[in-house]
Amino acid sequence: MKYRNMAVAVCTLGMGLLQLQNAVAEKGLFDGGGLFDEIGKSLDDAGKELDKAKPLIDQQGKDLQETIDKSVKDGFLNLQSITDEVDSAVKDLKGELDGILSDENIKNLESFLDGLDDQALESIKEGILEELEKKLDLAKNQVDEVIPILKNEIDKRGKMLEEALSDGQANFKDFKKESKTLLQETLKSLDDVLTPEQLQKFENFSSDSLKRIGKLFKELKIGA
Repeated sequence: MKYRNMAVAVCTLGMGLLQLQNAVAEKGLFDGGGLFDEIGKSLDDAGKELDKAKPLIDQQGKDLQETIDKSVKDGFLNLQSITDEVDSAVKDLKGELDGILSDENIKNLESFLDGLDDQALESIKEGILEELEKKLDLAKNQVDEVIPILKNEIDKRGKMLEEALSDGQANFKDFKKESKTLLQETLKSLDDVLTPEQLQKFENFSSDSLKRIGKLFKELKIGA
């Protein structure tokens, strides 16, 4: 599962919170605060048995949400980080609940947990797109054209980073060169849709993200 599959906006009280919860469910996004309830829904009459594991589930949900939020803040998909985090959480949860839940519910739990990395990945993408929409101050008539282009850029850069980090001989200079080529392709696609000011903001966003990726290479002691 390593290197395979890898923020939801803060909302107001009352109906705002309810709308966010509905959006999370519809889009299949990860909701750290609702992890316990989601696990409960996937199981059959677990009841008090599941309650014993609530503190651990809540903590795992919080930890995963922090990882997702950090990826959104950094502005890029770090598939390795989110996958490792999910792997660790899944291992801990299975260990805690094994022997407490029935065999059938253990299978149900495994099925639910298998989808966590996909939920986390989609949450990061949605979070980055929301941040970009705000930073670029997109008008309503721009959103439909711009968002697919930005999502494509996020996906491609994420895959590029995944390949670079999985290659022991990877060099940040090579990644940086490929990333700048991708940026120019994206800017060209956006040229007829965004204003010069918006294009500059996107270029700045990409440049900042690339600097953080460079720091990641150094932290992992990969050629920088």
